[in-house]
Amino acid sequence: MTEPLGPPAKLSVRDARLSYPGRGSRPVPAVDGVSFEVAAGETLGIVGESGCGKSSLAKLIVRLARGGEGEVRLDGDRIDDRGTAAWKALRRRLQYVFQDPLGALDPRMPVLAQVREPLDIHRIGTPATRRRRASDVLDAVGIGPHLFDSAPSGLSGGQRQRVVLARALVLEPDVLLCDEPVSALDVSVQAQVLGLLSGLRERLGLTMLFISHDLAVVRHVSDRVAVLYLGRIVELGEVDPVFTRPAHPYTVALLDAVPRLDGRADRIRLAGETPSAAARPAGCAFAARCPAAQDRCRGSDPELVQLADGRRVACHFPYVLEVR
Repeated sequence: MTEPLGPPAKLSVRDARLSYPGRGSRPVPAVDGVSFEVAAGETLGIVGESGCGKSSLAKLIVRLARGGEGEVRLDGDRIDDRGTAAWKALRRRLQYVFQDPLGALDPRMPVLAQVREPLDIHRIGTPATRRRRASDVLDAVGIGPHLFDSAPSGLSGGQRQRVVLARALVLEPDVLLCDEPVSALDVSVQAQVLGLLSGLRERLGLTMLFISHDLAVVRHVSDRVAVLYLGRIVELGEVDPVFTRPAHPYTVALLDAVPRLDGRADRIRLAGETPSAAARPAGCAFAARCPAAQDRCRGSDPELVQLADGRRVACHFPYVLEVR
């Protein structure tokens, strides 16, 4: 996939690949030829089962994972490997919100100092203006001055996640990569953080990549969604068509796996386990679990092609089901 998907891209990813060491000398692919674009002000949701490559993809984009291949561009400028001057300059504009807020924060450093630290690293402003900027951002995410000198262990889960957000926002980034930012939070706190993200997006014009296994959350915050299976995109399109009329059998299965209050029992149930990425089967990797698989699926790997409604699907026999 090389052609643009719509408006000029704020973030562009082309043929991203990342492997981890496996047994012996054989690498295990985690991200396997992923391409997409995110327009300015847009939120792209990334969904899929655990181990499908969501977090690896995000870390590859910001070059936190070493050994990745492919091209990542921000406003047309290529993001080089970490450590270069070009990487450092662009990294200011591309910030990461980690899944575990307690693990992302220094347990020995007070809240205000942690939020000010990125300004110190990039030598932005004077010490006084850095402190004022950090204070303003903490206030914007709902952390008051009475918590500025607190250690992360003295905060609640929701407060820690707000501090992580403030630390990401203090550099005024163009793009925010959110890696399961609410998965460890209680439902009520999830709603607060999601509301905060939505407000910040509207006020600041943020472009976001939102990674989650929670389909309801992704549908709420995203404009488009990409469905990953075994390191590859199998469906990509606007949120409402993908969620109401899924075209790939794996997307259908993910949506049907969401618990329902109506007690519906006619769900698509996947057989078997996800194949090992170290020994990807011939043909479509989903064929062994797919209720609609045919001989062609087991012999030929489908490409990501565009359907009449604009979405892209990697399936030889895409279909549409209404999800109620």
